[in-house]
Amino acid sequence: MVEIKFKLERYRQDLGDQLVGQLDVLVIAEYLDGFSNNAYTKHRGLLIQIFAFAVAKRLAERNMAELTLIKKEAEKKRQRHTLAGLMTIVDADTTPIWLKRAINLALASLQRRDDIVSWLKSAVDPESNTIKVSPGKTQGYDNPIHGKALRGVVSECMRSPVASPYMIHYRPKARRCEQIAAKDHWTSITPNYLSN
Repeated sequence: MVEIKFKLERYRQDLGDQLVGQLDVLVIAEYLDGFSNNAYTKHRGLLIQIFAFAVAKRLAERNMAELTLIKKEAEKKRQRHTLAGLMTIVDADTTPIWLKRAINLALASLQRRDDIVSWLKSAVDPESNTIKVSPGKTQGYDNPIHGKALRGVVSECMRSPVASPYMIHYRPKARRCEQIAAKDHWTSITPNYLSN
């Protein structure tokens, strides 16, 4: 809803000097051409909805946005973070402490995102100075996953004042029922939340 409101306000600023019934295909097509491929398809879709409403309310005769060129969204090109990029995130004052811990734990343990967020504190045995990790995930790496870096970030996770069974956790600002129901524990972090 926030994104739609933002786009609607942009349309008011960019096209607001004309009534919806005055907008023709050429005006809409030229307006959409100002957006890159993926943005073009998103704006076109919303404009089609707006014109459908306008036609239903007899504010426009035809859905002019529907007559514009259909483009396919380009496939997203995912890139891995660089170490320098990750350190920029970790060192930023605006990065939440749980995210800093998650990044450091991932770097020190070589575990995947799903393993990082589901790693329980009970996997740590401070007396024997061991930690259980997902089997097979670290085979074939030149550097073993032990040492001061891993010990340091695990200790930091264990010392957190938030009572959580998970090493990576946070205290949500608001606890809505649907959010709590979607998670194993109210302090846990979902893999998608970590990525986002």
